[in-house]
Amino acid sequence: MKYWLRFIFGFIFIILASSLAFAGFRGSFPGDETPPAPELISPTTEGLNLDGKTEVEFKWIANNYIGLSGYEFKLYKGYQTNSDTLIISQKASSSQSVIKQPLSTFEAGQVYTWKLRSIATGGQRSDWSCSTFSITTSP
Repeated sequence: MKYWLRFIFGFIFIILASSLAFAGFRGSFPGDETPPAPELISPTTEGLNLDGKTEVEFKWIANNYIGLSGYEFKLYKGYQTNSDTLIISQKASSSQSVIKQPLSTFEAGQVYTWKLRSIATGGQRSDWSCSTFSITTSP
């Protein structure tokens, strides 16, 4: 009889101990957390020279976040980032690290602001990364 009691109490102990051990586990899966903000490469300068170019390339360091779904890109005319100054709003795939825009989008002497953020597969969005530049030559 003592053997069965030990067995039953041992079994209950193992069940309780394992459930307590796993009760604190709050692991997350890729795409369930806010992804890191992307790091912008260019343009990040006040005077962007477009001589001999046919387009402006917006470049960033590709994010290695496992749950990354893609990026959200916005381009504004001027320093203000609101709906009145928004020129372009588009999505980019998670494998992209460049968005190209034709020179006809830009005006010489004008200031532009672009921003980019990462989007996780769960829909979470990073903070915006933002940069301002101006066009120094006629497009």
